[in-house]
Amino acid sequence: MKFFSIIMSFVLSIFGAAPPAQSVDAYTQAEWYALVAEEFDLAYSLEDNDNYDIAEDDEYFAAIQACHDNNVIVGEYDADAYITNVLVAKSLAVAVGLDGAERPDEAALDVAVDAGFVKVSVNLFGKVKEVVITKAEADAALEAASVAYLNRIQSYTQAEWYALVAKEFDLTYDLEDEDNYDIAANNKYFESVQACHDNNVIIDEYVADAQITNILVAKSLIFAVGLKAPGLSDELAVNVAVNAGFVNASLNINGKVEEIVLPKAEANAALKAAGLVYINTKILSSQPAYLYTQAEWYALVAKEFDLAYDLNDNDNYDIAADDEYYAVIQACHDNNVIVGEYDADAYVTNVLVAKSLAVAVGLEGAEIPDEGALDVAVDAGFVKISFTIFGKVKEVVISREEANVALKAAGLVYLNNNSLI
Repeated sequence: MKFFSIIMSFVLSIFGAAPPAQSVDAYTQAEWYALVAEEFDLAYSLEDNDNYDIAEDDEYFAAIQACHDNNVIVGEYDADAYITNVLVAKSLAVAVGLDGAERPDEAALDVAVDAGFVKVSVNLFGKVKEVVITKAEADAALEAASVAYLNRIQSYTQAEWYALVAKEFDLTYDLEDEDNYDIAANNKYFESVQACHDNNVIIDEYVADAQITNILVAKSLIFAVGLKAPGLSDELAVNVAVNAGFVNASLNINGKVEEIVLPKAEANAALKAAGLVYINTKILSSQPAYLYTQAEWYALVAKEFDLAYDLNDNDNYDIAADDEYYAVIQACHDNNVIVGEYDADAYVTNVLVAKSLAVAVGLEGAEIPDEGALDVAVDAGFVKISFTIFGKVKEVVISREEANVALKAAGLVYLNNNSLI
């Protein structure tokens, strides 16, 4: 008989027929819904004829009515029953307002698990195992849901975000464009949305009131900055944005980027980072006072290291003899300091500065400004470089101040290497 009882308990547990174990360490449904109503400031209508069937003098009357009016009640309300992982997950998904959780059904469970509120497992037949959870576990779930809720209410809408992007990157639009976005002309976001649309910054379908996500921010910014063209996959777009330092991202167990609502603070930081990249990489019509051209840079290098050139060298650089930079460019050419193709008006980058200085100083392994020159220049501390997730060096325009620091460091190394004992 005892053996039969054990077998029956096992069978019932597999088929989900066994009731959840009671625990004095668990919240009752009445206690739980009171916590949820308080945490998310839920309200209810006094005039609602569909009020829940509960005595008005019940201490939980207001909380239960509020949860009922906000669709947070999961299944049939049982005041004294202990809460389970499934009930907690579904009620929180609806209370937070997660996408896909309009009502506490299976979809609500899925999005709550994806959001990390609770953990669930399935039995051999693929059914979710519903178990009573402790107060500590329920409290942790409530805290996680509260954070998610704050992120949602403290996030930009798409309308607000695209307005910020349009302003930051000075985007314009064509009034005569028949392909203008379908938005009312008197809408306060009309101009910014049209500008973002004309510049391919709108990601997927524009939904004015929808909250922005890490993927939307990543993709919109790399298009606004001009790093990539439209049509990029979520994964590649986020890779580019992560490499550029705009956003952080993580992958789920299926290798897909986790799309999450982005708080305003993180969105602002991303916008600021993208703005700096835009300033550094944009080709301006007039030279900024804080950047060196290649001509100016090679003149400094030639002077710093007293480089000379051969007047009778038939291999002199193709530059007019009356050019103000003629002598310094020939000197840098004869000493193998020119990096790549010389472009007088192009701005110097971290890679060009590193390679040219490595050769000018005469660092071992830097006979000509190739990859070896870059390695030894970085090792010597002239410049700093970083890599993309694909292992490639990130070449960026650097300021005069950064270039001057590199030149000074290289000059000191040169003097140390050439000092007499």
